[in-house]
Amino acid sequence: MSASQEGMDRAADVQNLGFVEFTTDLVRNVYTVITDAALEQLKAYGDFVSIVSKPLSEYQQEVTGIKFDDAKGLSENDKPKLDSYITDVLGLVLSDDSTSLSLDDEQNTLLESHFSGITVAENDISSKINSNNISKEDLRKFVYEKLAKSTSESYNMLVAVLKLGMNKVEVTDGSIFTKLVFHVNTSDKASKTSTNVESKAKQWGVRGSASAKWGWGRANISGGYNSNKINVSVVNEKSSSAVNLSADIIGSVKINFRSGYFPSFEKDQ
Repeated sequence: MSASQEGMDRAADVQNLGFVEFTTDLVRNVYTVITDAALEQLKAYGDFVSIVSKPLSEYQQEVTGIKFDDAKGLSENDKPKLDSYITDVLGLVLSDDSTSLSLDDEQNTLLESHFSGITVAENDISSKINSNNISKEDLRKFVYEKLAKSTSESYNMLVAVLKLGMNKVEVTDGSIFTKLVFHVNTSDKASKTSTNVESKAKQWGVRGSASAKWGWGRANISGGYNSNKINVSVVNEKSSSAVNLSADIIGSVKINFRSGYFPSFEKDQ
């Protein structure tokens, strides 16, 4: 088989590389990423609008599970949730048969830092701690005020974001490229076999040369007169080419985008 024929046969195998499938999947995946990102942005905007459309107290109850009201009363239903906060967030162990908590210096410092700026009945946390001891009821009240303040701040921030217009990313245009890169390596091999044949001449004065085909390849015959013998040299020449063909599928994506805004949202008062 010739080198050119072998190269053509190898090139015909490109259809088995899945180039069309690769390109199709690349386009589909890029499109999916863009549309999914746009839907995620839209969903986030819708969630924010849904949140701030509710009254603050309803938002606070959804976030914390605690019902906040102007009376600032701690209902019996809310106390287990407040105690869970004390255990999970502050790491303090509440005993059912105790009305107060004994604190070491590290725990005392933690409470003062955590409830900085929070007051209960015009008192801050340090004024409620006596000799590293605080009542569970007072601690619950500070947790209640802390959660009320934090959720109110996050609610107001969402309202401000929607008033200003929530930022979003808009794809303007782009391009997708796929290509095949071929790597072809060839090597030539040659071999030569010589055979000497001796035969008697049937007549004197053999002159000139003759040529004929001997098997596969090419044979050259030369004759001459030498002591009534003709020396015939048969030379078979063979040549072959080995072709190694490999291919890489390469894809590239270029997306241009700009920053935009969702419509501003004004909360009804």
